[in-house]
Amino acid sequence: MEDYIIIKRLKQNKEKALEYLIERYSSYVVSIAARIGGRLLSIQDVEEIASDVFYAIWKNRGNLIETGSLKPYIAQIARNMTKTRLCHKREEEPLDEDMLVFSSEGVDELIIHKEQLQFLRDTISLLNYPDKDILLSYYFWNYKLTEIAERFDLPLSTIKSKLYRGRSELVKRFEEGGYYYEA
Repeated sequence: MEDYIIIKRLKQNKEKALEYLIERYSSYVVSIAARIGGRLLSIQDVEEIASDVFYAIWKNRGNLIETGSLKPYIAQIARNMTKTRLCHKREEEPLDEDMLVFSSEGVDELIIHKEQLQFLRDTISLLNYPDKDILLSYYFWNYKLTEIAERFDLPLSTIKSKLYRGRSELVKRFEEGGYYYEA
C-alpha cells in the first residue's frame, strides 16, 4: 500500500492503516532512535519512542498532508522524540556504570575502569556551579554550546571559557591523581 493511500485512510480514522504503517515503518523508527540514542537509551526507551511516534501520527492524522512518502515525516518525529527522551535522560546520573562497554576485557580491567569512573565522578563533583553543570551539559548530556548559553543565561564566549577552564581543571586533577593520557 502506498503512503498517500495510508494517509488518506488515516484521515478516515481507519485503524488498519495505522497497523499497516506500524508494520511498514517500525524497524525504521527503531533504527533512528537507536542510532541517535546510542548507549544512553535502553531497549525499552527505544521501544517507547517507537510507540510514541506512531501515537503522535495517529493523534495528528487530520493534519497529515497527502504526499508521496511518509518516511521523512516519520524520521523527523522519531529524531525529535529521541532527542526529547535524551534531554530527560540527561538529568539522570551522567556517569553510571552502564556507560562502560567491555568486549573481552577481564575482571582486572573492569575494576580499573570502575575506579577510573569513580575518580571522574569525584573530580567532577569538586567543580563549582555553574562550571560543573556546564561541563556535564556539554560533554555528557550533549547540549550544544548555544543551548548551554541560553540555559545559564550567559554569553557564548563565557560558556567557551568555562568549558576550557573546566577541562584544564579536570586534566590537572587527573594528573595529580596519577592519570595521564596521550593527546
